[in-house]
Amino acid sequence: MRRFFEIMLSAIIIAGLSVSCTSEPGAGSAVKVDMSFRAIAVDSETRTVLSDGTKVYWEPGDEISLCGAESPFVADIEVDSPEAVFRGKVEQSEHYYAAYPASAVIEWAGEIVQMSLPQTQTAVSGSFASGLNLTVSSTDDSQRCFQFHNILGLVSFTIGQDSGDITSVEIKTNAGEPICGDFLADCSLEKPVAVADTDTGSSVKLVSDAGLQPGVYYVAMIPGEYSEGLEFIFEGPQGQASRKVTRTLTLEPGCINHIGTVSGLQWQSDEVYYTRVSQNYDDWTGEYLITYSTSTSVKTFNTWASEDKGSSSIDLYSKLTSDGIPAADADKYKMVFEKVGDYYSIFHPGYGYLGLKSNSNALHKTLSAPSSSTKTYLWSVSYDNGNIRIVNASYTSRILKWNASANCFRCYDGGQKEVTVYRRSVASSGTDPEPDPEPDPEPDPEPDPEPEPEPIPGISGKYAWYELPVINYRSSGSYLIDSNDPNLYYAHHFCAGGERGPGGKTARNYTVCFSAEHHCPVWVAAPRHSMYTGGSGRNDSYRADPSIPSSIQYNTKTTGSDCNKGHMLGSSERTSSVATNKQVFYYSNIAPQYSSTFNTGGGGWNTLEDWVDHQVCSDTLYVVIGAYFDDYTDKRGNTAYAAKISYCGRSDVSRPTMFYYILMRTKNGNTRKSLSECTSSEIKCAAFVRSHKTPKGTIVGEKDMMSVSDLEKITGFSYFPNVPHAPKDSYSPSDWGL
Repeated sequence: MRRFFEIMLSAIIIAGLSVSCTSEPGAGSAVKVDMSFRAIAVDSETRTVLSDGTKVYWEPGDEISLCGAESPFVADIEVDSPEAVFRGKVEQSEHYYAAYPASAVIEWAGEIVQMSLPQTQTAVSGSFASGLNLTVSSTDDSQRCFQFHNILGLVSFTIGQDSGDITSVEIKTNAGEPICGDFLADCSLEKPVAVADTDTGSSVKLVSDAGLQPGVYYVAMIPGEYSEGLEFIFEGPQGQASRKVTRTLTLEPGCINHIGTVSGLQWQSDEVYYTRVSQNYDDWTGEYLITYSTSTSVKTFNTWASEDKGSSSIDLYSKLTSDGIPAADADKYKMVFEKVGDYYSIFHPGYGYLGLKSNSNALHKTLSAPSSSTKTYLWSVSYDNGNIRIVNASYTSRILKWNASANCFRCYDGGQKEVTVYRRSVASSGTDPEPDPEPDPEPDPEPDPEPEPEPIPGISGKYAWYELPVINYRSSGSYLIDSNDPNLYYAHHFCAGGERGPGGKTARNYTVCFSAEHHCPVWVAAPRHSMYTGGSGRNDSYRADPSIPSSIQYNTKTTGSDCNKGHMLGSSERTSSVATNKQVFYYSNIAPQYSSTFNTGGGGWNTLEDWVDHQVCSDTLYVVIGAYFDDYTDKRGNTAYAAKISYCGRSDVSRPTMFYYILMRTKNGNTRKSLSECTSSEIKCAAFVRSHKTPKGTIVGEKDMMSVSDLEKITGFSYFPNVPHAPKDSYSPSDWGL
């Protein structure tokens, strides 16, 4: 069996076979007889199609294992085919169970197949380690026809050209769920799935003697929901670097969950620790542990005892070293201090923002990010005469302290125990280190032109960014409104976490066009580059966009009408800082998307998003992500009809019928030139369009494509006016690897 399109299963046959099968009770010893079985592919759940559309054909010499057979059954075909006949000897029975590849080290117990996924796997560029992606099937004696099903899931990631030498990659579940080790599956089920058994592990390591070169890598894992995502730890001669995916990931059998492209790694030759703060800072922005520390304990504020006080369920004293507390042991308990006006918000990913509601001891928490005027949820932070002072901005006599008798953290105006904080940083020579540097926000090179000094009527206001469509707006009070269509509002969002672009200017995040008629974003325009990705993780602080009237936006994050919250610009595309990640959770960046088929693992939109991740390059990728609201039928015949739905607290939201991605970048990807310096032949641009009824598992292909000019005729917008030589009238699938 080999791949039909590009990668996947060319290296899955290894030497060695260890198969045993427990007979049916009472069956006794049976004679093995010559038999033949067909293996076919009839739908997307079969062995011959994975969820990203990578098709594989049976080829001469392929082998499958059967329960009760002493040796593999061999394909009796002369040419590659989606259907094959397998011949061999097996005990005659009412039911038969099979597994592929035959090289997998498995055991049978009737219809139950047992196997172990190793914690250390061989890294194979473009594929996964040999013999690990197990598939199974069953049939009865009258049919003798196998239809193989994938029972494991695959996580993939891309190593970019500028990632340096990588010797190994460790993938860990942030919440400790099992991803490797012993598993079993019931082959008699209609849709069998691997289930973790007793001896499991929560991490997998990919290794290669030659190192991991740029390319796509796949890891076979036990399916399940990873509630806090994954961490990728890259090892190289320069040291260690990591990337975290903190959103919940659901890995289904046969699905490929692509995490994205890894590039521009910031190698750390020293371990990262939380070190005890013993000085004042001009800026306390950063990641901390809030603790009550003694000579024998480090009680860490990590949970709630009730609704009005913090508690410690963990003591990190045993983890304390001369350098501090290793980040690997402490990260899950951290709190994020973020500058808001003259004060700081204190955020914990597990329960939200810390605050007071009255001049009392009682603490409170909220999931809503505080503004500079919400002082009850803001704090001043200082170091004074050996003590940390975390003081509420509204009730300034209230200081966060530890109550030893009640074993809790609350706010007191006297007495109680002082808290100690530990700051996340790279270990140094014993002095309290400086804050972690911001990720380098300047692309290499940054191809953006300088903003025009004066507005350009009818083009892009005062900003001449390459990704912007034609916009012509005017001020309406404190808002920007379209000069021709008063239903359209605009907002330019700049990175809020201190990211800087060329010349030290604040880097832009994204621009949004939001419809008061549809109560939904119409388009979002943004640059994509590795400068925008880092370790902030996913914030989930859904709230109204302050630059657009809240009355036309959603008013709750509770969804409805079989839709979930679909990001236009994704959270994982803006992880350079917590503050910048929060901006992509504005309601102006959220559209209703079908939760079961479109905005889910392997869904119609997610497969396109994952594919776009591969297009990010050193020269910057410019994108417009849009929604369309009239009836729409795509080139595959999938039709979605216009409708108003109840969604996120409103009953008048338009459900989009089509979503699109428009991409523009240099063909080379690493020219070190701006688009203005490139000729038309050096630039590629195209529109990728998907009906909201696109089925789950639909791969990205030529049927999704159209020229940018053709999409302009559908939507009525004009794209990329600031790159007048962009080839909008044509597109070439081969330019995009399709």
